[in-house]
This record gives sequence, C-alpha cells and structure tokens, in this order.
Amino acid sequence: MTWNQGARPQSIEIPVRDSNEVVEVFLDDLPVDPSEIKAILCEEGAPVPLFLHFAIEYYYQKKFEEFQYLLRAGLAECTARNERQEDVSLLTALSAFNIALVLGIHPSSSPEAKLYEEATALLNEAERYGQGETGVLLRKGLLLLAQKNLKMAEYPLKTVLSREPDNIAAIVAAGCCSYLGGDWKSALVSFQNVLKKLPSCPETVRLAVGQCMLKLGNEKSAEAAFERVLAMNPGNVPALVALAVLSLNRGATAKGMQLLKQAYDIDKQNPIVLFHLANHFFFKKDLVKAMSLAQSAQQNSGKSEERLAYSLYMIGKIHHAQSNFDASFTCFSEAVKLDPKLVLAQLGLGQMYLQRGDFSSATDCFERVVELQKASGKEIKDAEFWAMMGSTCLGDEKRTQTAEVFLKKAAALGARSFDLFIALASLYETRDPVEASRYYKDALAIDPTRFNANAQLGNNYAVMLHMTGSLEEALNILQISSGLSLGGDLHGICRFNEARILEDMGQFNEAESIYKELVTADPNDVVVHLRLGIICSRLGQHGEAAEHYKEAIGIEETNIDAWVLLASNHLRVKALTPARKGFERILKQFDRHDPFSLVALGIIYVEIGRHEAKRDDPLRRALEFFIKALQIDSKNFVAANGVGVVLAELGKFKEAKEIFLQVKQAAPSFMDASLNLAHCFVELGQFGAAIHAYEGLLERLHGPKKAGMLLFLARAYYAQAKADRELAAFEASIKQLETAMALLPEDAPIKFNIALCQQEYVAAMAKKGITEDDSDRAIAMIGKANTAFQELSGLTENKSLDQSMIAQRLKYCSSLAHSIETKVDTLRHTLHDRQAKLHAVQQQRAEQQASEAARRQADEESRLREQERNEEIRKELAAKFKSTEERVRAAGSDEEDGGETRRKRSGEGDDREGRRKKSGEGDDREGKRRKSDIKRPKKLEKIMTDEENSGEDEVTVVRKSLRRTALSKDLISDSDSEHNADK
Repeated sequence: MTWNQGARPQSIEIPVRDSNEVVEVFLDDLPVDPSEIKAILCEEGAPVPLFLHFAIEYYYQKKFEEFQYLLRAGLAECTARNERQEDVSLLTALSAFNIALVLGIHPSSSPEAKLYEEATALLNEAERYGQGETGVLLRKGLLLLAQKNLKMAEYPLKTVLSREPDNIAAIVAAGCCSYLGGDWKSALVSFQNVLKKLPSCPETVRLAVGQCMLKLGNEKSAEAAFERVLAMNPGNVPALVALAVLSLNRGATAKGMQLLKQAYDIDKQNPIVLFHLANHFFFKKDLVKAMSLAQSAQQNSGKSEERLAYSLYMIGKIHHAQSNFDASFTCFSEAVKLDPKLVLAQLGLGQMYLQRGDFSSATDCFERVVELQKASGKEIKDAEFWAMMGSTCLGDEKRTQTAEVFLKKAAALGARSFDLFIALASLYETRDPVEASRYYKDALAIDPTRFNANAQLGNNYAVMLHMTGSLEEALNILQISSGLSLGGDLHGICRFNEARILEDMGQFNEAESIYKELVTADPNDVVVHLRLGIICSRLGQHGEAAEHYKEAIGIEETNIDAWVLLASNHLRVKALTPARKGFERILKQFDRHDPFSLVALGIIYVEIGRHEAKRDDPLRRALEFFIKALQIDSKNFVAANGVGVVLAELGKFKEAKEIFLQVKQAAPSFMDASLNLAHCFVELGQFGAAIHAYEGLLERLHGPKKAGMLLFLARAYYAQAKADRELAAFEASIKQLETAMALLPEDAPIKFNIALCQQEYVAAMAKKGITEDDSDRAIAMIGKANTAFQELSGLTENKSLDQSMIAQRLKYCSSLAHSIETKVDTLRHTLHDRQAKLHAVQQQRAEQQASEAARRQADEESRLREQERNEEIRKELAAKFKSTEERVRAAGSDEEDGGETRRKRSGEGDDREGRRKKSGEGDDREGKRRKSDIKRPKKLEKIMTDEENSGEDEVTVVRKSLRRTALSKDLISDSDSEHNADK
C-alpha cells in the first residue's frame, strides 16, 4: 500500500513457537483460503505485524476480501492477547481501504455512507490506542479529503508534514486538498515536490501536474505532462482523455476522436470516456448514439454522485434536443438532486421551467447558476444567458429589480437584441423616462421597420420623450403611431397623447381641436373634458374652464379630479370662499385624507391670513391642514413647504429657512421650496445666498416664467444695494429688470421698478460723491426715470400701479435732478479753481525749470572754457617738457665724454681699469653702468604714470613734473660745478 515498494520478498517466515525453526510461506503460492495463514499465525503465536504483511501481499494480488479477512483476524488476535498497541497499524490499513472504496478505486456494493461510517469508526479506535500517531493523522486527513471537508483536512495533513516533510502520501493529499479548493498553484507545487522527492512515483502524479497546468492556462506544459504519462503508461485512460479534449478544443477533431477511441478501446466502461463520446455525437446530431453512450456512462458511474448527475444531465440534454421535455425535466431534476453544484443541470432545469411557464422556479434555477459561478470565481460572459434570465424575471413582479440587473448585464456583455432593449425600456418607464427613452432609441436603431410598424411601441416611446422634454421628437413619433392605429382602440390613445404634447408646446388651438375631436367620438370621456378645462384655464378663460369641469362632474359625479380642478380654478381667480367650500366638500364626501385638498385648504387659509387684520387664526388653521397632510404622507413636500410658508408669514424666517432647506434636500426638483428659501435669505439680509438661489432657479426656467424669477433676482440685488449702498448691485438690479422687460414689454409694474431703481441708483451716486465723469450719466439716467414715471402717471386705469407713489417719485426726480445739477455746478467751479491754481503752480515751476536750465547751461559753458584753457596749458607745458628733456639728454652725453677724458688725465683711469680687470668686467659694461647712472632725467617719465598722482588733473601733474624736472636740473648743474672745480 505504498508506492516505494522496493524489492518485494519472495517469502515470509513464521517463527515456530518455542523453537528456532520457522515456517516459510512463498508469496507466489499463497493459500487460496487465508484462514490457513490465520491458523498458522495463531497456533505459533506469531507477531501481530505478520498479519499485516500477509494481508498486504493478498492486496497486491488484488484479493481484497482476503486482505480484509487477515486484517480483521489480526485485530481479533490483538484483543485475545491484550496487545492493543498493535491494533493501530491494522486499523489504519482497514480505514485506508474503506477510503479507497469510497473514492471508487475498488468496486464495492456497500453504500457510500456506510463506508464513511466504518472508516471513521476504525480511525477513532486507532486514535484511541495510538493518539497522535502519524499514520492515524494521515488516514484521518485522507478521510476528510474524501468527504471533501477541505478545511478540516488541512490540519492533520499539515501536522503530518511538519513531522515528516518527506511523507509522500501526505504531500499528495495536501496537493489534492489545494486542487479541490481551487488553489491550483499550490497544488502544482505539491505534486512537483513529489516528483523531486520520488521520481519513480506512479504516473498519476504527473497526470495531476498536467491537470494543474491546464487549470492555470498553461496548455503546452499540460500537454507535455499528459504525453509523459502516456510514455510511462500508454494505457492511462485519463491522460488519453485529457489530450483528446485539448485536441478537440483546438479544432483537431480527427486527432481528438482518435485518442478518445483509443481510450474507449482500453476501457469501454470508463464513464469519463463515455461522457466525451456522448457529447461529441450530440453535437454531430447523432442523438441515438449519444443517448446510448450517455446511458452506458450512467450504468458505469458506480456510486459517484457527481458522475451519476453528469450522466443524467447528458441524457436530459439529449431528451431536450428530441423535444421530449417531460423526460428532460425529470433527468435534470434528478441530476440537480444528486449534485446541486452542477451548473449545466441547473441551467437545463431552469429552461424546462420556462418551457412549462413556471417563471418563478426558472428564476430560482438561474440565480443558483449565478451564485455557483460566483462562488467558483468564474463569471458567466454569455450575453444570451443573461438576457434569458432577465426575460424570465420580467414575468415576476417581485423580481423586477433582478430582471433589470440581468438585462443590463446582457447589454454590457454586448447583447444587441431588439427585444432586450424593449424589455429594458419597459422596466424604466415608471421611474426613469430618460433611461427608458435611451433603450427605446437603441431598439429603434436595431430594427426601425419593426419599431415603426408597432403603434404601441411608438406611443410608449413618445410618452417617454414627452416626459423628458423632447416634445418635437415625441410629436413626430406619435403622428406615425396615430396613422398606424387607425380604426383601432390604440388610435384614441395616440391622438390624446399627441394633444397633450401640443398642449405642453403651447399650441393650444391644435390641442383643443384634437380634444374636441375625441369628445365628439366619445362624449363621455371625462379625461378629455378635464383637459379642455385645463387649456381654458391656462388661457385665462376661467369661466369656460369651470364649464368643462362641471360637464365632467355631470358625466361622473364621483370623479375627484374634476372636483379638485373646479376648486383649484376658483382658487386661481382668488375666489377663496368657493374654493374653500369645494375642497371641504372633497374631504367630506370623497376622501377625508385627500392630501391635495388638505394642502389646498392650507394655502387658502394662508391667503386669507394675508388679507385679514386678525391673521393668527387663519394661519393657525393653515398650519393644521399642512400638518395633517404630513401625518398622512411624511414625504408630502408641498405640505412641508406650506409649514415653512406659515412660519415666514409669522415672521419666523430662521425657522422657515430650516424647513425650506430640509424640503430642498429631500426634493431638489421641487422649485417652490428653493424659491421660498431664497425669499427667506432676502428677509434675513443674506443677499449673496438669495442671489445665488435665484440664479440657480433661473437656469431651470424658460419663457414667461423666467420673467417672474428675474423680478425676484432684481429685488434681491435692489435690497443688497439699499443695504450696502453698492452701485454695482443697483446696476445688476436694473439689468435683470430690463431683461424681464424684454420678455414682458407691456408690463407696467416692471417699468415702474426700472425707473425706481434708476432713481435710487442716482441718489446713491449723489450721496457717495458724484464726479464730473459720472454727472452726464446720472443726469441721463434720472431723465429716463422721469420720463418713465410721466408715462406711467397716464395709466390711471391700471390697478397694479399706485398713482400717488408715481407722483411722489416724479417730484423726487425733479429735486434729485436739481440737486445733481447744483452739485455738478459746484464741482465744476471747484474743478475750475483747482485747474487755475494748478496752472499757476505749473507756470511757476516752468519758470524755475527754465532758470535752472539757463544756469546749468552757463555752468557748462564755463566748464568748457576752463577745459579749453587747461588743454592749452597742457600742450604748452608738454612742449616745454619735451625741450627740457632734450637739453638734459644732450648735457648727459657731453658730461660722459668729458668725464672720461678727465679721469684719464687725473690718473684714475689705470686704477679703475685695474679694478675692472680684477673683477672680470669689461670696459663696455662699466661704461654703460655709468651712463645709466648719469641719465637721471628718466624719472620724469615715471612721474606721468605714478600712482601718487592718481585723481589729479592733467595740468597739476604737468606742473609737478615741471618742478621736479627743474630740481633735477639743478642737481645736475651742482654736480657739474663740483666736477669743474675738481678739474
């Protein structure tokens, strides 16, 4: 039972009791009946290990029953002799054999569970007598590994390897544990370690190396390992199958089938070979042969539940291809029961549930497939699979979110199916019109003919575009759908939606025409009557709107929408009492918890409170209605906004601001809260925040609605200007008002506000101190304001204007203009005086500069004259110096000649000549030295460049030189005189 068997003995000797003799049993002639061996061993009282040795020899001869018989006989002998320590090796051998039976290494008729139970009992008994022994721990780890309890198997195996790092069986077991756990790299290291330690190990280790290489994606190395296995054992079926699969995957079908046939010829009952052959013939459409092979694989799968499950999956797949759905469903169901982790069987079972219309069960199967793939670290990248899963979940309302995930996954993986995009669009219709429109657009791009031929799809797409604001495109699609749906029930829906789009585009006449067409076709259509009333209301025709609402009520008296619109119409024209009674009727007769009516009543009481002297009671009632609406629906943003409005009306702007902030955060698209928040900022003097809020709202508005927001923004700038006296804020306010005026050119209050802002702007300029540059602009602006007020004073019929206020502003214009003119005159006089003084100062400075310039010119001319005189003196001195130098040179030459003569006459020449000869010097050198000593006037040349004269002007240097020259001349003259005297 070990790979490293070494040289097996030819015989085993049994010692004879109480003798030196032995009984020799030759292993190639073992008794057929192992009881003979048992009898000899027991009679002679042989050592217990001999039971194990004989059992192993029977095992090598594949006599497994005899093997077990001798092991159990040895255990009985141990009990009889009370040698329980000897039990351990026998117990571990028996347990290892049971594990081999479980793994299918040897055939067995016993149930798998029973084999596990027996192996566990044997190991527990072995552990009791040999606790902590390496052999026991190893078998325990192998048993847990066979049970696929990988985490628990790791501990005993690691313990064995820590004690015996070279234990081959433990290394192989650890490698198998890593492989089954998906750690193929560690498994590969373990199996390669076995090859290093035991190169002569069975080829199955190299087979395991190849499998690891294959899992790691290294097909070339895997193929080399499998070929090495075949080189060692040409009949190794798993290696043949692995090489066949590699060849088939590469497209080398002929080579792959040849290898499979070779494996089949070696072992016709090998289920793995039968699986691959069945799969091959399935794809070749030879379903009869595929079925025969699959059934044969099932019969030869033994007790392996995994192999049985796969064979059943193969049979079910073939039944499915033959449209035998009931048989296919049965096979897939049994396969899943045997092996719930078999992904392909789960997928097949899900498809069968789909075929049966059981979408819920099908979805369960598909979700298990996803979980299994995720657990194994794999990701399903088949877009069609995800699309199928998503379509399946669409049939179950509880799994709408799951359907969305699956369908989006399919799209992300590249699925470009018309049905896929339509399914995605339908999922987003109720919550995200933008996404729905995008998917409808994708579907249209894939198959325009199919899309345009389906009026319902066109209608749905147009509704999504309408909701996203793409009105033109929506209208075009609806007009096509309306044409397709002529004569059908869908035609009226398409025409209604077409009218709704025209209504939102402001084309009320065209929309009204379609609604009247629909009313003619069906006079009892309440919704169309309501839309006609809404159009009239938007056109300011509130009387006609009320008539349409009443007609709708006449058709359907319990239609709460009609009553709400009628009451709202009263509220819009400020008919507060009829509006209040209408909403109270809705609460009493239809729905006392109707949130719209509760909020509307709160708004009505706010309006009442604004116009009554005793405003606390109406505002308290308004607050009650808003709070009740919030109790019914805590997310009612309109009601929460109403609470903030009541607080603001009571002057509690800080508390109101907090309410509006909360509403804005909860519902960013609810503009009323943002607008009221901006109003609160103005009241609290936070003008910068107010301006920012108004500008943000302004970006979201278009058309006439934009003018109202511009007025709010202008008011904020105006309030900031009044508070801070900032001219730039006045200018910004005027700019916003002029923009609003361009949108509403006939609006008299805007004109009044522009004139008022201009007037205040000029007043602020005047207070800050007006400059002459600003004076013309100020006068022009006050003139514009005056003209505007005069024009407005003539509009006496306009109730929105306060004529007394206009009259006051006209007077203020006159006084302000006079004040500015006075200030400008004063400013001008002041400026004139300043300019005169400045001119005088500038003239005096100019005269001083001219005088200074004349002085500097005179000084320059004097300097130049002095410079010219100095130059003349320099030249004169230079000439004299040159003459003196020439005379000195001439005198020096004469003195040299005369002196030599005198020396000769006085008798000094011989002595000196003698001295010269004595010193080794010639006459010429002596003569030269004397000539040099005499020629003293050369010092004059040094005087011209000496550093002591640096910084003195040229004339001074020359004069000094002249004095020094004269001195030298005197010295020379004295010497000559003395010489002459001597002479």
